[in-house]
Amino acid sequence: MTFPVKWFSSAMEGAPLLSSGVAGSAHTTNPGSLIALLKTVLVTGFGIKSVSSLVYSSAAQAITATVAAGHKYLVDQVVELSGANESGFNGEFRVLSVTSTNVVVGLDNGTPAAASATGTLSMKIPSLGWAVEFEDVANYKIIFKRSSSISATPLRIYIDNSAWTGWNNNGGCLAKVLMIENPTDINTFTTVYETRWPCSHNYGATEWQIVGDGWLLYFMPTYGSAVLTTIRRLFAFGDISSIRPGDNYNCLMIGYYSLLNDSSLLSYVCGNNALKFRDSTHSRLARSHHQLPGAVPAYWLGLQDYFGEGMSFPNPADNGFYVVNQPIPVFDDVSYRGSLPGIRCPMATTNAYDTTNIKNLPLMPDSITRLLLVQKIHIVSGSDYRRLIGFDIKGPWR
Repeated sequence: MTFPVKWFSSAMEGAPLLSSGVAGSAHTTNPGSLIALLKTVLVTGFGIKSVSSLVYSSAAQAITATVAAGHKYLVDQVVELSGANESGFNGEFRVLSVTSTNVVVGLDNGTPAAASATGTLSMKIPSLGWAVEFEDVANYKIIFKRSSSISATPLRIYIDNSAWTGWNNNGGCLAKVLMIENPTDINTFTTVYETRWPCSHNYGATEWQIVGDGWLLYFMPTYGSAVLTTIRRLFAFGDISSIRPGDNYNCLMIGYYSLLNDSSLLSYVCGNNALKFRDSTHSRLARSHHQLPGAVPAYWLGLQDYFGEGMSFPNPADNGFYVVNQPIPVFDDVSYRGSLPGIRCPMATTNAYDTTNIKNLPLMPDSITRLLLVQKIHIVSGSDYRRLIGFDIKGPWR
């Protein structure tokens, strides 16, 4: 089977990074690093390893892959097995457990035709199935489009990850990121909305998280110094779930708060309010409900002011950890437009839950929710203003 929703992390096998260095110090940053990272996640996949054996257990209802050279595949991620001569061993699988040399996956492609596989076996992390539409020779500019097999809006994401004038001012590094339509080559298109995404982990920890499907990408890199070198910000591009019949412009972009690099890039004051409800400062939809040209502000509503608020943890009644399960509603400039796919709203923030996967949450049987601490507001003064946000990494979202 093919999993429409996938989770990716810099901790996974063969994952690229935006820059190299240690938290609290300047990093080595090169043009094209953001493009290289997104290309592996969206188009090519990454982390290929040779597999010495694949063994099916009818008792465990699982397949054990042995990677003799060791690996960094993670529980709950999706992997792709290939090269087996017998049916049931090839395809995409959810990882159930790991050891230093073994990866145990579920029977996501049916019961294997034999107890063990033969052939030249390999494992990799599959992509989200997007495509490169145009790219320059130097690999500093690129246009990604969603797969032609899904009914996505015609909007594309254009990235200029070159050393443009000012791209690394004040110690930070930004790429130009545009929502576009009607491209005919790498330099000819109609700009719908322009923003910035970080293209370096400069002064921060070398870490990122991505969750997405064939329509939408949530990108959470770390960058910045000050007191929060492990802080993440939330960026996004792709289609929300729209309630408007025939909606062809329900494409969302969440970006960095300025088109210019300024001195706050490396500190904790440069978030983009993505975790704040009723705030449209740095989020745009391609067009309003009427479909006339012109990007419009977008915002979401919740029970509190921010994600990760409203309840003490653990919940006194049952010691449970709760998230709001209903879709997070999205509004454009004048109307209710739809919801944020794959987003779950924790009702409490506990730092110990950062980068954890929680299964079978109360009121949510058979679920897998990825919890991440993300900066919640734009300007703070010396406080840890992070809150938990949850992502459904099992899906489907639509």
